[in-house]
Amino acid sequence: MGDIDGDNQVLTSDYNIILDCYGSSDTAPASKCSSHTDINGNPLSDKYVHLFADLDDTGTVDGAALNLVLRHFQQTGYGTLDNN
Repeated sequence: MGDIDGDNQVLTSDYNIILDCYGSSDTAPASKCSSHTDINGNPLSDKYVHLFADLDDTGTVDGAALNLVLRHFQQTGYGTLDNN
């Protein structure tokens, strides 16, 4: 949990994505949030492009998402990102 970029690790890159997307919601995206890519260089996206970092599916990238990344920081084994 917390691996946003699909590299099977929770690292600084995931933390930076959360910071750039922090405060995004389905009606008010953060401007930097749509500029990130996965480990293959593909744009990270979902139904709402700016909410791929909404790890707890509340509709907002908030403190809960940041907490998930921090709690799992430097851990591995979370699988790959499914962009569908």
